[in-house]
Amino acid sequence: MTGKGLVPLVKKELYDRLTKVLVPVAASPPAPLPDAAKGTASQPAIPKAPAPTNPWEAIKVGTIVLCYDPEPGPERSWWECIVQSVTPDGRHLKVRWKNYPDQRAFTVR
Repeated sequence: MTGKGLVPLVKKELYDRLTKVLVPVAASPPAPLPDAAKGTASQPAIPKAPAPTNPWEAIKVGTIVLCYDPEPGPERSWWECIVQSVTPDGRHLKVRWKNYPDQRAFTVR
């Protein structure tokens, strides 16, 4: 497997050597908020949109979602898709691969 979230496995001896040499870096403090986000007496803060009670309700046409490849094969994995349509009950999505727009759309649950 590969990806930004995975670290390659190393032997314990190498790990022990690395932990002796590497020095952890302290996290930097978060950047200050812009004035518009903080709000002032003359200008109120930008309101945050309330989180939906059901996160599935946030999925609309154009939303990017992760879908499992319906076709069997070595490349079968989770990939980014763009929602083309949502059934009225919200249980099925018609999606198209984000990086392969010429491929036909398919339906997922």
